[in-house]
Amino acid sequence: MVDSLAIEAAKAMTKVVGAKAWEEISLAWGFQSHLTTLNDKFMDTQAFLEDVGNSNHSHNSLLVNRWLRKVEDAAYFADNVMDDYAYELLRRKYELSSFLTKVRDFVSCSSSNPVVFRLRITREVVEILSKLEELDKQAKRIGLQQVRLVTSESVLSSRYYNDQENYYYSSLYQVRKYAAANAFEFVGRKDDEKKLLQLICHANGLGKTTLARRLYHHEQVDRHFGKNKVWICVSEDFNIVRIFKIMLESLSYNYGLSDNGAITNKLQEKLKGEKFLLILDNVWERNKGLWDSLRNELQKIGDPSKTVILITTRIIEVAKKAGGVHIHSLKGLSEDDEEEVDIIDKIKWYKMHDLVHDLASVVSEKNLFVWKVNSELKEVDNVRHFVINDKEDKTIPEFPAVVDIRNLRTINFWGGVPRWDSIVCARYMRVLIVANIGLRDIPDDIEQLIHLRYLDLSYNKISTLPESICKLYQIETIRIEGNLSLKELPRQLYKLGNLRHIENGITDFFGKVNYLLASRGLRLLTNLQSLPALKLYDGDEGWNIDELEALNEIKGTLCISGLENVKNKEEGRKASLGRKDEILELLLQWSTSREESNNNVIMNIDEDVLGSLEPPPNIQSLMVEGFMGVEFPRWIKTMVVKHTIPLTKLIKVALVDFEKCEQLPTLGQLPLLKYLRLERFKKVESIGNEFYNERSNTATTDNHINIGIASEKQVLFKALTELYIKKFENLITWMPKTSTNAFPSLEILDIRKCPKLERVPALHFQSLNQLVLKKFGGAQPLDIIKYSYHTLKSINVYGNSKIRSLPKELLKCSNLEKLRVTDCDNLKSLPNGEMMTSLKELDIRYCRKLGSIPTSIGKCTSLEFLEIVHCPSVTDVVPELITLQKLRRLELIDLGELMKLTMAQSIPQLHRLRDLSIGGFKDEEEIITFVSQIELAHSPSLSLRRLDIKKCPKVKNLPQQLKQLLPSSTLQSLRIENFGELEALPEWIGDLSALQKIELRNCKELKKLPSKEAMLRLFRIQMLDVKECPLLKERCDKQNNNAPDSQWPNIEHLPLIMFDGVTIQDMRR
Repeated sequence: MVDSLAIEAAKAMTKVVGAKAWEEISLAWGFQSHLTTLNDKFMDTQAFLEDVGNSNHSHNSLLVNRWLRKVEDAAYFADNVMDDYAYELLRRKYELSSFLTKVRDFVSCSSSNPVVFRLRITREVVEILSKLEELDKQAKRIGLQQVRLVTSESVLSSRYYNDQENYYYSSLYQVRKYAAANAFEFVGRKDDEKKLLQLICHANGLGKTTLARRLYHHEQVDRHFGKNKVWICVSEDFNIVRIFKIMLESLSYNYGLSDNGAITNKLQEKLKGEKFLLILDNVWERNKGLWDSLRNELQKIGDPSKTVILITTRIIEVAKKAGGVHIHSLKGLSEDDEEEVDIIDKIKWYKMHDLVHDLASVVSEKNLFVWKVNSELKEVDNVRHFVINDKEDKTIPEFPAVVDIRNLRTINFWGGVPRWDSIVCARYMRVLIVANIGLRDIPDDIEQLIHLRYLDLSYNKISTLPESICKLYQIETIRIEGNLSLKELPRQLYKLGNLRHIENGITDFFGKVNYLLASRGLRLLTNLQSLPALKLYDGDEGWNIDELEALNEIKGTLCISGLENVKNKEEGRKASLGRKDEILELLLQWSTSREESNNNVIMNIDEDVLGSLEPPPNIQSLMVEGFMGVEFPRWIKTMVVKHTIPLTKLIKVALVDFEKCEQLPTLGQLPLLKYLRLERFKKVESIGNEFYNERSNTATTDNHINIGIASEKQVLFKALTELYIKKFENLITWMPKTSTNAFPSLEILDIRKCPKLERVPALHFQSLNQLVLKKFGGAQPLDIIKYSYHTLKSINVYGNSKIRSLPKELLKCSNLEKLRVTDCDNLKSLPNGEMMTSLKELDIRYCRKLGSIPTSIGKCTSLEFLEIVHCPSVTDVVPELITLQKLRRLELIDLGELMKLTMAQSIPQLHRLRDLSIGGFKDEEEIITFVSQIELAHSPSLSLRRLDIKKCPKVKNLPQQLKQLLPSSTLQSLRIENFGELEALPEWIGDLSALQKIELRNCKELKKLPSKEAMLRLFRIQMLDVKECPLLKERCDKQNNNAPDSQWPNIEHLPLIMFDGVTIQDMRR
């Protein structure tokens, strides 16, 4: 049969070439007429393509498919020629700026000579014309006829396009609409297909899946719905009139109607009592009101019980807003399936227009080759997209002969080290992905890849980008994230006028940001949409903040560091941040290590500069760090008040290192604020009304701005779910807002390093589930537990010497899953009573005066992790643990003698215990006594996976009795830590046949490992990880392996060896 996907690939390529613009004709002198003829010829070829899918040609499908491939080849060749032309225009623009350069080019015999270039292009265009002429003749010989083309205007009238790329996108729309999914396109989705077929044909429901194309053409769907099927590519244009008009046209009822009522009436006539399938493809609309309107209109047209609407979307929220009865999410493919599937899913395409994505998918599917280096090669034909899959960290061999490098459009490395001499031969390559393969350098020869659009260098070890990269004049995306040593962009980057994205992986809120330096000239990159995190220069050569003025296409995240180099508010205003409406996340940073010799000057400049950087109204995330002013600018003081631009769309706010500010800004009325982080406000002593909404009991004004009064019914911080208050050195009181309801949605409250804080709002936080209180001043903050115990799931209390007991309401926390109490020196007891059956983790550490552990812990039957560390004063009756049959990890270190022995007796009964950590033994005798209590012989079912033994500074040997704890058939990990006098590991370690990992930590005198014979018995061992063991490290130096005391021969067979974080040997690959 005729290959339908090949038809669409050929159509797509010919239409793309036909859509090329030829506005610049100065260089085309001498062959302009040829270009006009070429465009006409491609239109003729498209007319033949419209007839290819006709069933009348099934008898000669082999000839037709061969013809299709030739059409596709000719289109690729033409596209390359056109791209040469486009590149030459750009090269002349950026390189021929001087008279001498122009003269040099003219006398040169290279392709840069304009005469030589014209001759070559003319020759190639004539060659293409000849190919197309012959293809026309072949088409007629095999019975193809020219069919009237659907004009771009008719398609555009349905899609409401008005921009200059209408023709291009309308062509791609046809690709999406008509492309059929063949078997090879459908790898790994058979189960999904069956489920959805059942939904469509046997249930009166709605559905959603990215398998829509396959289902739309499925014979079972055809039998069920007949011709009453409509496919509509919705994308971002969710227009109900447009949808209904396309439905009418698709059902062959094109009456030229534009009135929605008339269109609805005609659809009613056609579909009355009929089964009907509507596929809305690639939907982005999240407005529930629009979905409700569409549903109401559709109910007027046909019988809802016979109508199926299938929606495909990448966004789960869309499916929910649409009211889908059944939402079907696709799971990941198996490894075998992934090797066959479309390259687009593998190579991390930057965010293209959806229809462009479809074109790439259609063209890629037939031309992808995944090469497993050193594996047997399969027969491939016309490879355009080439993936190298090599697990070795070495230079790959020559590309296989079955791959014609000159034809490649995509090269993607999944491993191995590139051969750049081969890569640069792929002259017409558009996409190069060499990410996460350990690259350190990029050669200057990369300038030869003049057609490159997308370059992914991310997650390598690159420290410098070559200047030659600035000759890739057609490049649109450069990805460099994860190259932490890279500190500067190329100096001539301003020449890349087509550049849209420079991505250096700006992290999400409060992640580590790798700031880059850039030279002046960024203002020339007016197409830029993604800007990396940049640091301002202090000098004339670097980029200045005023260069942002011309970059009006910036979207997403804007991150600027080095704001101390902005001298005044006039410079800041030139950035025009307020007019860049598509910036959603803004990070502004001053250096936190500035000299304070001119405090007043710095203070005034910072206040002016921050005031001039008011963000656009659509901003959703704001972080400001290192501000040295005393007063906030107006736009921060009252973000909701309509003085200039209300920032009511803010979802995240972080204010860090505001050392001079004495009060917080008013944030309580931000309606969408979910995340708030306030850190290092050294001079704030009290959090009061100004934080919520008002400054006094009466209305006040500040610079003629009405701050207003909160009404008693007003809800403040109504959307806030996470609140972090950290490092307020002088904060004493956080006052509640008594007259209003506040924090109704708060789920996480995290207060840390506020050493003077004695009072916090003891409110009923009705949604609070996570409470963190670390290093605060008094015991009162624990009152939060008294009022919010109904919802709390996690409590973490750390570093408070004033706490003597925990609130008894702790026992009422029926939903509590995690309780951690650390470094509370004066804590003497925990509440005893009916403990929380929901508790899964209990961690008590460094509570040196704690005298007892509640016996009721034995009733916490959901407990999975129990850790009691450095609580030496526990002397009271110790709870039995045998009822804790879900316990998986137990840590008992440095406890009272009675507690250690009593708990040891319970260990054999804990049948699910997999991870045991013990320690704090004074000598070998204590270890032997502890082990004797376990009576392991009476519990053969104990099957530990990991044992840690820690903090035994006086123990010189690991006793043989310890082996009782170590089941040889299950133990996989052994960690020995803080043994100050341990000199050698015992030979019996070699009997632990299941052991995979040995960790040694802070054993200063350790210098001998088990013998080589013992280590060889550990046939599953994978890793030796050693830190702070200097004598052993010296004896494991493989350069001195012949020394009499060398330990290297004992371990040289291990796959992975690490000392102090450095990999000494890695044989895993």
